[in-house]
Amino acid sequence: MQTIRPQRGTPRPTANTQSGSGGGRGRLYRMTHPRFVTETVSELRKVVWPSRAETRSLTTVVIVIAVAVGVILGSVDWIFNRLMENVLLN
Repeated sequence: MQTIRPQRGTPRPTANTQSGSGGGRGRLYRMTHPRFVTETVSELRKVVWPSRAETRSLTTVVIVIAVAVGVILGSVDWIFNRLMENVLLN
């Protein structure tokens, strides 16, 4: 079994780095860098939010499509189950 060793000059992770948080930039970064907060607020003001009616109609579309796909997959599963039972048991 071969042991893998870190290369020289490779920085080692410190105890306070958070994986998956953009290079360790967590809550402390946001508190000490107000520019981050102001830019975030600025970008959120540019967003065009959907109306309540648009949100409701799109949610209905997603639910209907999810149910339809579920019914189709369930039907295909049931058909293949019946075919396998007939082939293997008869």
